[in-house]
Amino acid sequence: MATARRNRYGSEEILAWAAPDCRRLTIPALYDDGLYPFQLGSLRTPLEPSVIAALELAASPRADWGINGETVALENLLAVHLAWYDDHPDLVQAGLSQHEGRLWLLGMA
Repeated sequence: MATARRNRYGSEEILAWAAPDCRRLTIPALYDDGLYPFQLGSLRTPLEPSVIAALELAASPRADWGINGETVALENLLAVHLAWYDDHPDLVQAGLSQHEGRLWLLGMA
């Protein structure tokens, strides 16, 4: 009997697939039991007016992130993100090297 394919997967399945890479990259919050702080659907991204118009969404613009029901200012999220990059320069360099061609095509190199 053939197994039906699912077109959507839950956080547990995605984390199981990502766990080997997360371990290799030493990102424990994504693979240690109980440490993953988000479930799918618990994150809300900022939403710009141009995106709402382009996608013809029935939504209001929002500048901040929503994480587990709490509003997080974009500036705060960026600060944490940049601090993580500061702590992991080898991963930043690996990403820049891996995507060098794309960055050049986008005029970002």
